[in-house]
Amino acid sequence: MKKMFLLLSVTLLVLLTVSSCSTLMSSMELGNAKSRAEEHKYAEALDSAISSLTRSEYKSTDAADLILEIVMQGDAYYNSVIQQYRTSDKGNAFAEIYNNYVALVNLYSAVTDQNLQNFSAGDKNYSIEIKDYSTDLKSARDVAGKVYYEAAISQMDTKTLAGYRQAYSNLVFVRSMYSNAQSPFSDLDSRIEKARNEGTIDICIVVPTDLKMDPMPDSMGDILKSNVVKQSDWVNFHYGNQIDTAYQLWEIGVAGEDFLDAASGRIINSNGLLEFGREINADIVVYAAFDDLKSEKIKVTDKNYKFDGITGENEEYVLDLDWKKHSKETSLRYSYYVVDVKSGDNFLRSTDKTAVQNIVLYAGTYTLTPDIWSTQSTQNFAEDLDITDIKEYRYIQAGYNGWAYRTDYEDAGLEERDKSQFDEQKASFEHYAGAEAQFIIASQVARAISASIANLF
Repeated sequence: MKKMFLLLSVTLLVLLTVSSCSTLMSSMELGNAKSRAEEHKYAEALDSAISSLTRSEYKSTDAADLILEIVMQGDAYYNSVIQQYRTSDKGNAFAEIYNNYVALVNLYSAVTDQNLQNFSAGDKNYSIEIKDYSTDLKSARDVAGKVYYEAAISQMDTKTLAGYRQAYSNLVFVRSMYSNAQSPFSDLDSRIEKARNEGTIDICIVVPTDLKMDPMPDSMGDILKSNVVKQSDWVNFHYGNQIDTAYQLWEIGVAGEDFLDAASGRIINSNGLLEFGREINADIVVYAAFDDLKSEKIKVTDKNYKFDGITGENEEYVLDLDWKKHSKETSLRYSYYVVDVKSGDNFLRSTDKTAVQNIVLYAGTYTLTPDIWSTQSTQNFAEDLDITDIKEYRYIQAGYNGWAYRTDYEDAGLEERDKSQFDEQKASFEHYAGAEAQFIIASQVARAISASIANLF
């Protein structure tokens, strides 16, 4: 008997816990419903109030009362907004009237979907009068659809980028209104496609002699694209080997020597770019060519520096730094054009320019006297050694464009370890310095090109 009592107690405790949790959740949903209603978000408010009633197992009269209140308030609010827009001269009035009728229809649809026309909660019976706004919604849709469709036609007639883009927005809105009804505009989809195509700028990037930078994953087209407005929905980029090859074949087969210096492969004028752009139906053609790459041997300049200091343990020391400046100069000749195919204008032109870029590495050895393990100092080595051109590069790892290793360890293995790391960084510098300089030059070209067309987006 005692065991049965204990089991019964545990069962009652579990039931009480579940009941308490359900009551808490119902209360939270009720509070959320009231907050959403105050914000005039009646669809969300109704969902929360219905959830509260369900969690209470249809016992909460507070939730039931709130459901009726939300429907009544929502009906009054949406009708009030509709009346305000009927007397408004704002351009979006017809859309707002339509949207508020949609909200009214959805409000009563939620009531019927949950079978709340007549329901009970606690000991009370409730009823909601269902109002039919479907005719009003159809009328508002037809009026708004006609207004926005005709506005889109007018905007497309301007034959401007802004006109096509606004027309596209209006036509997509019209299509959304008729997603569940027969559209009276038979050419709606074709006009949407035309507005989209005409409002989109197709930029063709031609790089017939691209940079030969094995470590760089980005092509010139990638660099240019990353410099132009990244999130524009109205720009299509076309670039890569297929475009470059198509241009070269077209240039040889059609343009001939009028546009191309056959000896050097350099472009003479931009007429060929215009013709090529028309051929492939591009709006903008960007041409960027790089050649005559020169990379000098690494130059080394010595610098010695010695200073005194005190360790954290108040021990005096002297650091003797044998510092060398390793500098590699890379020069690159480039040309670029940016042409507007439709107008025939040159947005940008620069031919046979030569850019020079130095990449530097400061490296060397040092000794510490006496033989201490390490030092901590606020000494500004860069300032003491007159270093003004250290930069952060892509391929020379951060922190290794200034590097020195110690040569007076008692343990020769430590020096060998440090020298091994030093040699690896030195080899990396020699291997990547030229490519790094090319990338910097290409980035400068990309920024200039991007700036010339940035206002189009």
